[in-house]
Amino acid sequence: MDMPLGGGLELALACDIRIASKNAKFGLPETGLGLIPGFGGTQRLPRIVGRGIALEIILTGDHIDSERALKIGLVNHVVELQELLPKAEEMMQKMLKYKGVEAQKVARWLVHSGSELPLTASLEREVNAFAEMFEKGEPEKGITAFLNKQKPEF
Repeated sequence: MDMPLGGGLELALACDIRIASKNAKFGLPETGLGLIPGFGGTQRLPRIVGRGIALEIILTGDHIDSERALKIGLVNHVVELQELLPKAEEMMQKMLKYKGVEAQKVARWLVHSGSELPLTASLEREVNAFAEMFEKGEPEKGITAFLNKQKPEF
């Protein structure tokens, strides 16, 4: 049985996309040892699942199953154990195929950095980054390919 507990869950929390098997269990049991989650659990988990659910997981030390993990947004997908790697490869191919690398990099940065800012500041950052993308050339390639009903090559 997969058991991303403690540091294993904290490592998963550092990932942008998480895929779990149906039999996975998740938890941060450190308080039962007189410790706290010390590698991002108290900071990343609330940002992903919300403060109340994060506190429940941290303070009770309870394990949650993959279906609840999916429901609360802790994981993006739940699959059979033997489908974990194929699902990860499928996601990777979707991200790589016909997608602007610079656009993905900037979008990822905006999502991560924007969550730390007030909404007005993060929206301003987004609109500035949108305008700057045209200096990098990817939008021209992508829009031209779209108008010509072709796949872009970045």
